[in-house]
Amino acid sequence: MVAQGLPRQPAGNTMVSGSLKLCSPFGIPVRLHYSWWLIVIPMLFTLVHWFYPHFYPQLSQGELWTMAALTTVLVFLSLLAHELGHAVAAQRFGIAVHSVELFVFGGVSRMMGFTRRPRDEFILAGSGPLVSLVFGLLAAGAYLLLRYPLGVTSPLIDVGLAVAGANAAMLIFNLIPAYPLDGGRLLQGVLWHMTRRRTLAAAIPAGLGWLLAAVSTFWGAREITRSLGPEAAESGWQFIAGLWWILIGTFIALAAYKSFKGVRVLERISGLSAAQALDARIQPVAPQESLLSARRAAFPEPDIPAAPILDDQTRAVSVLLNNNSAEPPDDGALAGQAAEPIPARLRLLQTTDLFETLMTMARTQSEWLLVEEASGRYVGLVTQASLRAAFRGDSSKKS
Repeated sequence: MVAQGLPRQPAGNTMVSGSLKLCSPFGIPVRLHYSWWLIVIPMLFTLVHWFYPHFYPQLSQGELWTMAALTTVLVFLSLLAHELGHAVAAQRFGIAVHSVELFVFGGVSRMMGFTRRPRDEFILAGSGPLVSLVFGLLAAGAYLLLRYPLGVTSPLIDVGLAVAGANAAMLIFNLIPAYPLDGGRLLQGVLWHMTRRRTLAAAIPAGLGWLLAAVSTFWGAREITRSLGPEAAESGWQFIAGLWWILIGTFIALAAYKSFKGVRVLERISGLSAAQALDARIQPVAPQESLLSARRAAFPEPDIPAAPILDDQTRAVSVLLNNNSAEPPDDGALAGQAAEPIPARLRLLQTTDLFETLMTMARTQSEWLLVEEASGRYVGLVTQASLRAAFRGDSSKKS
């Protein structure tokens, strides 16, 4: 799933917005959301008290808990591998990946950027299911190898069969051609290739996503109604299952809406350049101006991140940063003395499109980018605020 927006979380934090950072394979932060436990604990108890006792009634509680714990760990490792498949593919296409997060409804890859071609969309969507297929085949292969050629009889090896089944179910469910599932992205890639219109291609999987959400919600309401009937058996479990289906339906509907809305935004800004997303509030600062007066003039609003300092040929040679310092500068300090050089990675040509502008800002983790002509003459600054305004179609932060 592609998450729109700009990176705003400090890279060094281990706990951010209710999630715990676990590791960073391939340079991609992996986070565990607190809601993850809402699916892990029921899964463990289901395996211990229903699934494995049905097949192995002779096992002790310790053996059942061992099998359940091992199965749960491997299933969520396969889910993590699925999301990392998406994330690594995104990196190959130059899309910045903010993080991979495991939460109550599975996993999500939070990305800062968008695919440019139908082929890229298809590959990005298919990378996760491909990893699930490989993981499931490896689990099934390990089970078959241990069970037959090696003749191992321990029930522990049946964990491989359970993990293979879980990956098969994950694969089948994810290939449903509806947003926000991978199958919906795959369908979008095919339709985008056929119609050459991204929004039109997204409308069908979005509609199927809303249909899937309606079916899930209807089924949940039906289960709740049945649980309240006088002849209901295990009414408590039915009621909980009904609530769960309604929650899934709500999540699918909202995610499908966000996905379709994101595609519509992309079509609206198609053809726009960095020069059309400038922050009109930013004014250049003279290097010989006092630092105190320069800061007052350049930063009337706290979210203005920087102000350029130009030479006599209107080239931006340095930038004065709004560091919101609690200590006022010395009266004798000059703006040019407090300015910092502008790295090449923060410079963009005015013809750079908004797709690349967004991805550059995500990759550099910067609050601003300098926009200039091919000759090096200053054009303006794009900020996170002005870029968000451009995506919304709002002109309040644009020139």
